[in-house]
Amino acid sequence: MPGFEFTGLLALAHVRQCMWEAWRDSLPDDPVNRHEQGGYIVRNDDGTIGCERWPRGDDEGIDAPELQDGRYDGRHVIGEFYTHPSQPPMLPEPSYIDVLSIAAREYELESFVVSAEVVYEVRPNGLVIDLPFTAADLNFGQ
Repeated sequence: MPGFEFTGLLALAHVRQCMWEAWRDSLPDDPVNRHEQGGYIVRNDDGTIGCERWPRGDDEGIDAPELQDGRYDGRHVIGEFYTHPSQPPMLPEPSYIDVLSIAAREYELESFVVSAEVVYEVRPNGLVIDLPFTAADLNFGQ
């Protein structure tokens, strides 16, 4: 059992599972084929929270699909997540440009960057918080 409690969007097991699947699919242990994966965290019309995955990125980044009036695939976007599976010398944390891009989208709730060492929360105002767990912890109890 981990020594922390998931809060906010991460309290929802299916959101953690979606992020874990993106991490797994990014092939972090494969130096030739590792690449970024990501998705939007959405609010469905019935008020429930879900995830919509993005098309695959490459080893240097991923492009978030365009939003139409704050919606993706007809669902209201409230946050995003993506992986940083790269190894040193690349840094696992979100870059300054990553943070500016997330803040510019003015999401309602938090966004996340998942790496092997730590999961980073990016608040709507651009504040980055190192969370006390790793990508592997997202799959705990699934």
